[in-house]
Amino acid sequence: MSKPIKINFEFTDGQSHDASVSEISDAIEICYNYNWSLAPNAIGLDADPTYTIEVSNNNIDWASYETPTLDAAIDQPFDDIHFAWLFVRINYNAVANTTGTVEFNLVFKT
Repeated sequence: MSKPIKINFEFTDGQSHDASVSEISDAIEICYNYNWSLAPNAIGLDADPTYTIEVSNNNIDWASYETPTLDAAIDQPFDDIHFAWLFVRINYNAVANTTGTVEFNLVFKT
C-alpha cells in the first residue's frame, strides 16, 4: 500500500496563516484522481471564520468545489472519492476573527 500524498496550502505568510487576515491561498496544480480529504487546523480563534474550496481547470476561472464547500465553517472537514480538477485553492474569510492561525492540508489516498 502506498503512503498518502499530503499537500499544504500556502498563503503570503506561509502554511500557518494569520487567521485575522482574509486571503486566497496560492493555487495548487493537482495530478491525482484519488480519494481526498481536507480538515482545516484552526488554533486560537476568537470568532467563526469561513473558507471555500475553489477549483479551476485553467487557473483563471474559479468556482466553489460544491455548494457545501462555499463559506464553510472553519471546523467543517470535507472529503470525496475523486478529484478531477486541475487546480485547487482555499479562499479564507476571517469574518470578525482577530486572533490565531489556520492551516489547510489536502490529503490524497489511493
